[in-house]
Order: sequence, then structure tokens, then C-alpha cells
Amino acid sequence: MYNNILNRLSKIGKAAILSTLILNNCAIAFSQSIEGYYTYGAELEDRLVNVTLESPTKTSEYYGVYDLIGDHCGVYYNGGRIDCELEGSSIFMKKTSENTYIGKIKSTYSGEFSDLKIIYEPEKDQIIWEILKPNGQFYFPYDAVFRK
Repeated sequence: MYNNILNRLSKIGKAAILSTLILNNCAIAFSQSIEGYYTYGAELEDRLVNVTLESPTKTSEYYGVYDLIGDHCGVYYNGGRIDCELEGSSIFMKKTSENTYIGKIKSTYSGEFSDLKIIYEPEKDQIIWEILKPNGQFYFPYDAVFRK
């Protein structure tokens, strides 16, 4: 079907359509979203941390306040220490620049907030995680690479 259409078009028309198709496919390939489910520690023996990130919806109490919210679940020492948010959000982030977010994470283990920085790497579909100012006892990494 596409060959019949392309055969009817001039060479210039063909080039314009092909260029448009290629650019559209490239835009789709590189327009990955930070939203999603990430894991750290799957290769480690004694710990596993999962993070879910999303943009707040209009019905959310966080809509307009934060650019990104989420929750976490950290299991350390083969289940000896658990730090999981099961009933709401524990991550609250504001976008500071392209693919960079600064905010807070609340440990459910200690109830304390720590300052957090997340950098999204769309080409690898992963986040670089860094606790900037730790507070209280928690069971998630100080710095790590989380993968989707």
C-alpha cells in the first residue's frame, strides 16, 4: 500500500514524507517518561529497593505542588529491615531542570524526611538517586542507579 502511494509522488515528495516518518519515529523513541517502576539491588544478596514515580493527577492533593510523587519499598538484610510505604506517597519532587528533580523522601522505618535528588537518564531509561541530606534511620540507598 505504501509503495503505491510513494510511486505516485515526486522524488521531493517522497523525501519529505520519509523525513517526516523518520523524525516522528525518533521523537517517539526518545520521549520516554520518568514515570514508572524502578528497581535497585536485584543483583545484591541482602537488599532490594523498588520505587514507583508518577506525575500527580488533578484529583491528587499534590497536584500543582509537586512535579513528581511516588512511593518506595526497601527490604534489607534478607527481610530483617523493611522500609515500605504501603498507604500513600513517600517521595515528593520538584523539577529543577531537564530530567533533574530535587525533593524529599520519608522513611517509614523512622518517620523522618531526607533530601533526595533524582536525575533521569532517558537514553538508558534509568534514574540516578542521591540522598543529599540524610535524616533518621532508613533502608534505601544513599546513592544508586535504579533501572526500569
